[in-house]
Amino acid sequence: MNKKRGLDDLIGEIIDNKYRLKELIRQTSKSWVFKATEQGEISPHRSIALKILKPGQSIERKNQFKREVNRLANLERHPKITTIYSAGKDKGLFYAAIELVPGPDLAQEIEAGKKFSLEEILNIVTDVADVANYIHEKVGGHHDIKLKNIKRREEGKKTKPVYLLDLGGRLRLVKDSKDIFKIGSIFKELLDHRKNPKQKIPKGLENIIKKSTILGNYSSPKDFKNAIESYRKNITRRKFLKVAGSAVALTGLGYVGFKSLEHMNSIDYVVDELKKEEIIDSTDLYESLLKRIYNEKISYWIKKDKIPKGDFLWVTWEDGNVISANSERWIAGKTIRLIGEGAKITGNEIFRDWALNKLKEIKVPEKQGLLEQAKKDINLFRFFDSYGWAYETTKNPYYKETALKAVDALASFRYNKNNFFQSSGILMDGVNIDKDYNKIQADTIIALLPFLWWAYKETGRYYDKITSHINNTIKYNIRDDGSVSEFAKFNKNTKKYDIKNNSYAYNSDSCFARSQAKVFLGLTEAHENAKQPEKQIFLDWTKRVGDFILKNQSRDFVSYYDYYFNNLSEEITDIPKDTYATIIEIKAFNKLYNIINEEKYKKAASQRKQILSTNYLSKDPNILGIISNVCLDPNEKSYQNCFSASSDFSFLQGLK
Repeated sequence: MNKKRGLDDLIGEIIDNKYRLKELIRQTSKSWVFKATEQGEISPHRSIALKILKPGQSIERKNQFKREVNRLANLERHPKITTIYSAGKDKGLFYAAIELVPGPDLAQEIEAGKKFSLEEILNIVTDVADVANYIHEKVGGHHDIKLKNIKRREEGKKTKPVYLLDLGGRLRLVKDSKDIFKIGSIFKELLDHRKNPKQKIPKGLENIIKKSTILGNYSSPKDFKNAIESYRKNITRRKFLKVAGSAVALTGLGYVGFKSLEHMNSIDYVVDELKKEEIIDSTDLYESLLKRIYNEKISYWIKKDKIPKGDFLWVTWEDGNVISANSERWIAGKTIRLIGEGAKITGNEIFRDWALNKLKEIKVPEKQGLLEQAKKDINLFRFFDSYGWAYETTKNPYYKETALKAVDALASFRYNKNNFFQSSGILMDGVNIDKDYNKIQADTIIALLPFLWWAYKETGRYYDKITSHINNTIKYNIRDDGSVSEFAKFNKNTKKYDIKNNSYAYNSDSCFARSQAKVFLGLTEAHENAKQPEKQIFLDWTKRVGDFILKNQSRDFVSYYDYYFNNLSEEITDIPKDTYATIIEIKAFNKLYNIINEEKYKKAASQRKQILSTNYLSKDPNILGIISNVCLDPNEKSYQNCFSASSDFSFLQGLK
């Protein structure tokens, strides 16, 4: 079958005349896992998990899928391994029908705030080690032990972990599967989400962590299991019950062991691993990096009160100097959301609590005040990232009502009679009283429209205004080759909008990289939210804008501030690069890949993510920034090679 299948095409589809796809359970860069029901007159009509390899994969990926299916099929029935029912190829799709285990995996349990007793933790890691040892004996190793691959099946009053064999994993099997190290790491991570964390772990368990993650003393998962069982035998039941509700503080490992374990749990360790990894196989590392940025860097900002009351992150330099924003600037909301999102990512409520407390500093004007602000500019956008985020987090209707009042003011007063939103200049009755500000700014598609899309999903309003603005952006800001002009300004003489206008681009025909990236991302989000026929129109232009970026990308995938310099034959040292543009491209390329499954877009996102994570990431917790070399103004050296709160937030979103 030549037509590539997308996610939207598959729900309701019947695969191989046997399995009807009901809903998506899980998605990785390589595959989908659906809940499906068996079809046919004599079938058991049971629910199963159907794993489907995404279209467009390489031959090596397809062979890997077949190999992993065979490995699972070669495992005899085991109470803690999911059973494979069948596998095949239909309609151009490789699939495997697997036993469905309902409920959340351990990663989801942790994200939902689960705290484990020590007894639970010991039961989990013992069972994981037991089934890992079985797999080692039968097929040589698992190669992908992680929290996401462990579920706990309810069996009467007992809850037992069920180990799910991931058919993905690495492209090449290796003798050293690192399964024992992974089990030890899971042990430590579960202990990080323990009940009564103030109590110390018994020294015997500290030694098991040390031997499995640092010293490498265990030759098989069975050795790990035996060590846990030996520990349990060596203490009385009374003593065990006394500590069963508590867990770990990692002490007693010795200085060398502690420093080694400390390194393996640091940002440095993940960055070192990313430098070695095939970029296509680094999903887990990026998730780990994201958690460590929050746990090591952003939590430090909170604990040390690095963001004073009344100040919001804006621009930071390597020397530690900061320009902060006040609570009325649009970027104020980015600080709230950047830090607040850490609660979902790490399970630590410190980030949520800090953000909700900081939210109180963004005052809500009276209705007339909202309207007056909306007449001047789009700074009310701050209520999207602040109050909009707070509503999504708490479901408190007050936050939603406040955000909707702000967006309604913007929709009423920033939309002009030419059917687009103006980001600057005072409007009266839809007419800009200062003609110099009568222009369509490309950035508005991502500066203002996400707020309006959110409000549209909440209320069903603003659709026509949003799509009219996007159509005008396509008409006036995008050239035939897919390049973007920063803004189209109204020409008083010709009475038309002139596309050859720029503030930051090298010349009137060149392309400012950040505007290009913002339009690219804005169009992908427009496609996600729009209805037909606009949906297909926006997708066509998304590909055109994205393909221009691919055609004109720099050698290291981090663009100069203008694409003009990317095409020169030699690298230039005195022209600033702009990681902000690259960060936005990551999110846009990921979205486009998820829409049409073309490998080149996934590769583009991976290349950019790797270079930023390994070459531009600041690990110093005292620096109030994450990704360096942002170029906010190519004409002003003091605004080059800096950090930006807005780009940092986008980078963290890209890692997700």
